[in-house]
Amino acid sequence: MTQEQQLSLLLNSEVTSLQTLLDTLNREFEALTSSDVDALERVTLDKNNALAKQAEATLSRQHFVTAGTHDNTDMGLQQLIAGYQDQQSLSNMLSQLRSLAEQCQNINRTNGRLILQKHQHTRNALDILRQADSNPSTYSDQGDTIASGESRSLGKA
Repeated sequence: MTQEQQLSLLLNSEVTSLQTLLDTLNREFEALTSSDVDALERVTLDKNNALAKQAEATLSRQHFVTAGTHDNTDMGLQQLIAGYQDQQSLSNMLSQLRSLAEQCQNINRTNGRLILQKHQHTRNALDILRQADSNPSTYSDQGDTIASGESRSLGKA
């Protein structure tokens, strides 16, 4: 197998792993929006596996690039590709790789924001249930909010 074929296989493996990760992140979004805890537990395991495979594929490609005396940078990878005959196909895979990585980042950010939002809603609900608000608001006869420390007790009235 030629080095060009090896790079093609490595890039293809990385694209496949990122596509799997993207699919998993989309399933995670669905589980989060539907509040399906069982599905969320399953997809979390799948996500961890997909992340591990993606990291392994990326490391394999990075080792290949550095073994070819190129820097482990985007420029180094582009220089390596420029030395091969099928530059167009390799460049297309690299573009697909970048696009998938960007999509994964975007949906992961969206999922993270959704998790934070759900966490805050849960925290607020728990605070209400625990009556954690040490200074609950009440309303005066004028409709203004007053803290419980400012309200008059029956003994003072």
